[in-house]
Parts: sequence; structure tokens; C-alpha cells
Amino acid sequence: MFTKANRPSRNIARVVMFLAATCLLALFACRTEQPEAQIVMAPTPTSTAVSTPSATPTQPPPTPPAEITPTPPTTTPSFLPTRPTVGDFISEAGIFPTGLDVDVLEQRVIAFEPLNSERSFLLGYFVDTPEGSELPDELHFLRFDKATQSWWATTLQEPERPVGEACHPSVCYRLGVITDYLETPSFYFVYMHGNPSAGWTAVLTPELELNTVLYGRVRAVFTDGTAVYDESIIHFAPTHYALVNIYNPNTQESRRIFPPEPYQPLWLARQELVAQTYEALGEDWCRENNHHCDPELFNNGISSDVVVNDETDSLAFVITFSAEFILDLPNETAVYIYRGVRNGDLQFREASEAELTQLFGSYELADLLEADRLETIFTEVTFIEEEPAE
Repeated sequence: MFTKANRPSRNIARVVMFLAATCLLALFACRTEQPEAQIVMAPTPTSTAVSTPSATPTQPPPTPPAEITPTPPTTTPSFLPTRPTVGDFISEAGIFPTGLDVDVLEQRVIAFEPLNSERSFLLGYFVDTPEGSELPDELHFLRFDKATQSWWATTLQEPERPVGEACHPSVCYRLGVITDYLETPSFYFVYMHGNPSAGWTAVLTPELELNTVLYGRVRAVFTDGTAVYDESIIHFAPTHYALVNIYNPNTQESRRIFPPEPYQPLWLARQELVAQTYEALGEDWCRENNHHCDPELFNNGISSDVVVNDETDSLAFVITFSAEFILDLPNETAVYIYRGVRNGDLQFREASEAELTQLFGSYELADLLEADRLETIFTEVTFIEEEPAE
């Protein structure tokens, strides 16, 4: 037990203990502030001298910013991905590039699309350029025939546009990014994207000879190469409407099949509704808004797959009659069924989905092209014959 005589010595002991604890805490704090091993501290640019601690407490000096050790420079900037080569695609397809030049294999490509099917390997691509700001003016194709083990190659270039003369888009076509292929035994259909409303389809033979370029997108093909394609449209037109055609690459002839004439009940009812709307808006409104106000050109488009049947020589698709941006009209649908597509005796029927459900119950679009159902459709569905000309 302490007495008054030994209190000073007890106070001194407390001071010593306090100072010792303070030193330990300071030492611990200094150790925990050391940087991690992978971070290199940048030196202070103004001075390299180390200051001596003062007897009086002061604010600690600011910690200099950390700097990560720089990566050694490479030939390709880190923010640009390495372009794949033609050889990369061939290797990925598991094909040995016998007979191909090294220069071809080492081409670095952009905007590419490969097709690897049981029949062939096909690669469409643009060659990378140092500028890299726009697509080059040549579209390359390279095809490997798996049956004959042979290679084929070709290059497409945009045709020259006549100065001061009109030129149909199928003649003055533009090259674009390939988005998909359709393959038949005799033809390849290569879709080149132009903009959200337009593009072109290059039709190539297995030897990569150009058959034609269609202004639009091929939706389906028969096994003989007969194609169903939807024409491209003007993106900023007042209305957008489907124009569907049949193209025979063997004869290089096209035939429009939609909108079909004579117009049928569902089409006529929609056309009348649109006509009444335009009439209510008035001619002044049409002129001020640069609108054609033609009720035959109302908004519509293909809203299903286009299905074909080789055995029954038939096809079908769904069309949606849609509202315009400025006209709040309800969406309606109609199913269009065709037969005799390739034999020259083309016939069609227009039916509502409710009418087809009443005839067959639940159905898939392809089911309608079976022989017995086709016969029922062309027998039972109302068809308005064209009135004879007076």
C-alpha cells in the first residue's frame, strides 16, 4: 500500500508507462502504413531530404501518390483489340488450309461473318486497313467445299454510279456488314446490312460467281434456290409497308406477290379505316406534314417467319397492320397463304388467325402448308374475285 511519501515515484512510473505506450502505438502505425509490394511510391518532386521529427506534435506530411509500375510498350496499343486473321477462322473450323497463300491466311479482318455447315465453310470479310475509320470498298469471300476439298474465292466491289442518272438500288448496290447467310445446294444468299430499313442480298453460286444482288432481305428459300424476299424501304418515309417478291435465280426473274391483288376483305377494311382517318385530317395537314395520305400505303410488315413447303409448292407468312407514328390505330393481323409458287399457277388466300383456328384448332404456320390443309383453306376461306374490266 502506497503512502503519501511514495506518491511522486508512483506518478513518475505512470508517466514512463504512458510514454512507452505512446511510442509503441506510433511504431505500430508507421508499420501499418507501408505500401503493398506491387505498388511503387513516386518520389517527391521538390525535395529528397528526410525531415527530423520535432519535439512538439505536428501534422504528418502528406502521403505521396501511388504509381503502378508501367506495362512495357507493345506494338499494338492496349485499347485496340487484335484483329483476327483469316487463318484464325479456318483453324477454328477445323480445316487444314492446303493450297492457300500465306498472304491470305495472315490477312487481318474486320466486319466478318463465317458460315460452317455440313456442305461448306464460307467466310465473308473486309480486310483491315491502317485507317480503320470506314469499311473498305472491297468485300472478300472465301469458301471451302467439304466434298471436293477445294477452295474458291472472290471479291465484290461497289459498282460505279452513273452521274446525273437514276440507278435502281439493285444495280447500284452498296456493300455492308454481313449479318446472315441462307444456303441451298445451288446458291448462297448473303445479307449485307445497310441501315435499319434497308440492305442488299448477294446471291452467289458455289463457285462464288455473282448471280445478282437483290435490294432487300431474303426471308426463305426453296431447295431449288427460289427465294422469298422483302424489299428494303425508305427509312424516313411517312409509312412503311411490305413489298414481298419471289426471285428465281435460275431465270434471274422476280415477281411481286405482296400486297396481292385483288385486295381481300381484311386488307380492304384496313384501307377504308385509314382513308377515313386521312380524310378527317384534311389535305392541308397532309401537305404541311409532307405525307402522301394514300390509304393503300398504310403501315404494315411481315411479323412472322416466312415458311415454305417444297412438296406442296407453297408458302405462308403473317402481316401485321400497324399504327403510324401520328395515327393511333389498333394493330391487326392477317395470314397470307400461297400455292403454285414456282409452277406459274400462283394462287393466294387471306385469312384471319381466328378463322384459321376455327378451321384447324391450334396450329403452327408450317402446318397450313400440308396438302390436306391447303385444300381446306382454298376451299373454305372467302376469296373476292377481281371484277372484270368494263
